[in-house]
Amino acid sequence: MKAIIAAIAKVLASSRNDDLTMERAVYAEIGRIVGIPFGVANVYERFADQVAKIIPFELISIAHLDWERDQIKVMYGIGLETLGLSMGDTISLKDSIVAEIAHAKKAIRTDGLRYTGPLGRSLGASGLTSRIATPLIANDKVVGTLHLASRIPDAYGDLELARLEIVGNQIAGAIASEISVQKERDRARQLESLYSIAAVIAQPLSFKDKAQMIVDRLASITDADYVALRRVGEIPDDLELVASSNSGSLKFAATIHIPNATFLTRESFITGERFMINDYGVHPGAQQDLVAGGVQSMYFVPIKSGNRALGSISVASNSPNHFHDNHDGLIRAFSNEILSLLNSAEQEEKLLKSQESALESERQNTRVRDGLYRVSRIFAEVGDFNGKAKAALEILLNLASADWATLRVIKESEPGFHLAAAAGLAATASPPIALIAVDRIAKDKAFTEGALTVIDDYAAWPNATQYMIDIGMESLVFLPITMNERVVGVVSVV
Repeated sequence: MKAIIAAIAKVLASSRNDDLTMERAVYAEIGRIVGIPFGVANVYERFADQVAKIIPFELISIAHLDWERDQIKVMYGIGLETLGLSMGDTISLKDSIVAEIAHAKKAIRTDGLRYTGPLGRSLGASGLTSRIATPLIANDKVVGTLHLASRIPDAYGDLELARLEIVGNQIAGAIASEISVQKERDRARQLESLYSIAAVIAQPLSFKDKAQMIVDRLASITDADYVALRRVGEIPDDLELVASSNSGSLKFAATIHIPNATFLTRESFITGERFMINDYGVHPGAQQDLVAGGVQSMYFVPIKSGNRALGSISVASNSPNHFHDNHDGLIRAFSNEILSLLNSAEQEEKLLKSQESALESERQNTRVRDGLYRVSRIFAEVGDFNGKAKAALEILLNLASADWATLRVIKESEPGFHLAAAAGLAATASPPIALIAVDRIAKDKAFTEGALTVIDDYAAWPNATQYMIDIGMESLVFLPITMNERVVGVVSVV
């Protein structure tokens, strides 16, 4: 009997020695693995293979804890499909037990913890009855969590908790290093994007093409679902949509009238302050069509040059707690580049308008010179004066884009101003009177003093007649004709 007991003890001791040897070998191999950058392919898999040798599981998950965004990101996992998850997914801390694990500061059982939400319901239906987890702590900061689960009841005891804590401590530094490296990669990518934006602005592209390229780049670098760039329209209270990215089912309004805009847009644009909201869905100033489209985080910043507003940028995400301080600095940097773009576009538009105005002025001057030449040719020819005057008036109507023109002259034998010629469809439809009596012109300086008279509101003019109002007269110009400082005639243009 003693021999049998001794043999059993020997076997148990040998088994414990084998387990201890295996455990030490696993820790040693994990030590070698964590020396490899975790961004390299298959490193997570190699780590999981080693953990399986000392702790059985059907599910393993490694998550990065992002305190700034109040969320966790699944970095690696086996069996995640059971919970409806995939690598790269983000989960709100409000819908997880990660916060409790982080605060525990050691490996704990999590199968006794209950929480609500879709993930909680999936976990309850998964059959993973035994669950343990440990925080990943580096430099006294929890950078992530490691989870194991099994369908075998009571699969984990104190031994498995102790082993989990050890392997968690082994990889915590590597995870923290990978997070740091990823942040540097992100920063380098952001700087590269900013440099590329400066290059885009310098390219010989249209304003809209440049704006679209910048918006697409901003959406990519901020991992945003929607970006909209607007500029102030011809009406200063209007924001016109210039470019948008990833609009999907959301329909961005072509124009936002600031006085009628939602609270956030109006307040930000008026005060010049940016809004960064990570709970947009429940914010009292939220735009309901954006909420219905799934927007949960919003960044809105006006673009200003001094005290002058030029436009705005809206960046939105369907993830809660999406934006943080790094986004704030990045979007501000982009807004500075967009300010340069808007300033450049404004200067180009002013130059183009100036050039167009100069060309139009030159075209008008050419038309006037041509008209004057034709008039001089008309009066140089032999013929009836009244006929020549009518032909000259028709040229004047064309140059002035007017409806009516008359020439009245003084006759030595008869007082008043006599109609010499009339032109225009209006004059044909409503022929002007043959004579304007002296008492009708006594107060008009065009007739009495030879002064040019311009009347922009005929109905309000003291000398207006109901007849001329009835036939539609709106604006009137009197052009006096003088000889030796004496008025000898008047041209009227309506």
